[in-house]
Amino acid sequence: MANSDVICKHATIIPYSGSKQVFIKSLFYLNHLFKVEKFTYYIENFVNELIDVLDILELAEKDFDKLGITNIGIKAKLIKKAKQYCK
Repeated sequence: MANSDVICKHATIIPYSGSKQVFIKSLFYLNHLFKVEKFTYYIENFVNELIDVLDILELAEKDFDKLGITNIGIKAKLIKKAKQYCK
C-alpha cells in the first residue's frame, strides 16, 4: 500500500494525496481525540462529493445536510480543523 492510501473502516482504499489525504487523516485523528467513531463515518460521503479540507470552509448548511452531517458538534469540529489546516 502506498503512503497516500488511507483505509477507512469499510476497508476501502482511498488513493489521496495532498489536502485530501490530510483531511481524511484528520477525520481519523478527530475520532481518536474525541474517542468516537463519528468522523470517519462520513469518509465515503466526502469521497463521493470530492470534498477535501479546503472545501469545508465553503460548505453551506444544505451541503452539510447532503453529506448527512446534521450534528452541530461534528460540523463545528470539522470547520475548526479545516481552519487550523489553512493557517
